[in-house]
Amino acid sequence: VPYVTGTDTPGSEDEDKVWHRLDSNGKPIGTFLYYNGAWRREYSGRPNQVCYYQGDPQYDFDTDGRGISEGDWDGWHLCNGLDGTMDMSDRFIVGSKIYEAAGLGWRTDVSGAPTHLGGAKDIQLDETNTYQPARAAVTVAKWKADGNTPDVGSGLYGAGASVTLVPGEAGVLTPPAIPTLPPYFALALVVFVGYL
Repeated sequence: VPYVTGTDTPGSEDEDKVWHRLDSNGKPIGTFLYYNGAWRREYSGRPNQVCYYQGDPQYDFDTDGRGISEGDWDGWHLCNGLDGTMDMSDRFIVGSKIYEAAGLGWRTDVSGAPTHLGGAKDIQLDETNTYQPARAAVTVAKWKADGNTPDVGSGLYGAGASVTLVPGEAGVLTPPAIPTLPPYFALALVVFVGYL
């Protein structure tokens, strides 16, 4: 019989077989193969496949983020930038396309140019996107009632006079940054790197 089924870890005489592991209630929880001195879960995933992880990493991963041997996440690695993995900490995923002709690999155009990394958690408002900077002074000339002819007669300010309005203290010219984060739910990302 090329397989063994049960809750107990198979003995050394069965290390050449497939273990169909069951929980204490007889429900199947995985298929395992004996490899490199341990029963390892058989995955149908592909190399570099990425998926979400929710749990306590201290029980599933070592200090570098690699799945603990013989554990449920054996063969997987947290996407934390260690051991050649990409660092997906505090980032959203954006669908991308391949730029083979330019030799760029996977990129997105959401920012206007092909890039694999970008975005900002807030927007800094300034004169280029929200307001005009304060002027040093505004000069107001006198005009006749028709609104089209300068009033050069004698009046409150004298013949042909104009009034210069000088603004007071400008105050805060740079408003605080505005958050741009949409509603989110935080989970870790893991990548399948294979078994050691």
